[in-house]
Amino acid sequence: MTNRNAGLALLLGLVLVCTTAACGGSGGGGGGGPTVPPPPARMISWTPDAEPGDDVIYLDVRDLSNPDAFVLQIRARRVSDLYGVALDVVYPSNMMTFAAAAFTEGDFFSDGGFDTLLEVSERDRGRIVIGLSRVGEVRGRSTGGLLLSLPFATTANGASDLAIESEHGYDSDGVPMSLTWLGGTVRVQR
Repeated sequence: MTNRNAGLALLLGLVLVCTTAACGGSGGGGGGGPTVPPPPARMISWTPDAEPGDDVIYLDVRDLSNPDAFVLQIRARRVSDLYGVALDVVYPSNMMTFAAAAFTEGDFFSDGGFDTLLEVSERDRGRIVIGLSRVGEVRGRSTGGLLLSLPFATTANGASDLAIESEHGYDSDGVPMSLTWLGGTVRVQR
């Protein structure tokens, strides 16, 4: 081989090496393995069982900004002479825990400076037993508003129902009321 041929072969080899390196090496198309999808977005969502109408006690979650914790609200909508309620809130204990020391009473029954009686206990994990009423010779409330706020911390991903069971509402004469009680579904991706 002449020097000229050797030089040409060397130049061709150098071009081939540079071209291969610039294209990301040999085979595979440059990536070093399969593409891994990004993790799912962190989120929490709330879907009510139905849109509340008149004479309804319902569960609601209004702040969905933190998938690690949320506050479940018990609310009344357009009720007449509601004096007290008794109900159980049933939640998925495999997905969340109830912060029993941090619940707060809303101003529905106490509005106007009226005394109330409130009992909240978690007798079984996943079931919160609630009793809330006005006290004394006063009329019930005829409006809507917040009865109680129940804080929860999420512990696992998934979707599950939050439900109201063993529900009773009473007017100021102690007569049971015909009310609709609505829960909903919470979805968590932590």
